[in-house]
Amino acid sequence: MKNRRIKIKNTIIAKVLGFTPPAVSSWRKQNRPIIELLETYFTANEIEDFLENGRISDKDDQFSNNQFSKIEEIFSKNPLELESKALMENFLSFLFKYFNSEYNFQVLENPFFTLFAIFLSENEKVASQKAIIQINKILSDFEKNNLWSFFVDKKEDNQFFNISNYLA
Repeated sequence: MKNRRIKIKNTIIAKVLGFTPPAVSSWRKQNRPIIELLETYFTANEIEDFLENGRISDKDDQFSNNQFSKIEEIFSKNPLELESKALMENFLSFLFKYFNSEYNFQVLENPFFTLFAIFLSENEKVASQKAIIQINKILSDFEKNNLWSFFVDKKEDNQFFNISNYLA
């Protein structure tokens, strides 16, 4: 379904495209598709927000909420046993700690599994094979659903949900 088209001032469109307002006016008269695209799918406030902050806050928040729902769904379909719960809580704390480190895990093909391997190697307490298998299943679902950016965006908040809600 196509959104309603709302006219955006030439000066705002000029800023985002790097042209002058008269050039945008000319493009508007020529019915250039870029003008229709911007006016159909963005508001003036969203474009100004992007120009000021390098992001569109409302859309980023909406994306984050969708990712959070997906994470909850993954945990709901993979209930954790008690030992797995403690291991997962410790791993998530470890995961968030690493976002301020020198490593660039975003370039890795499987960043969740890479961090989990590092976590297990640095953890003195050896987890049971059953707990590791349970968490690997969850991490596999995280990878399949491209949830890495959620964890990067939430790096300051490692208490974003209560894992106890997802016990078997």
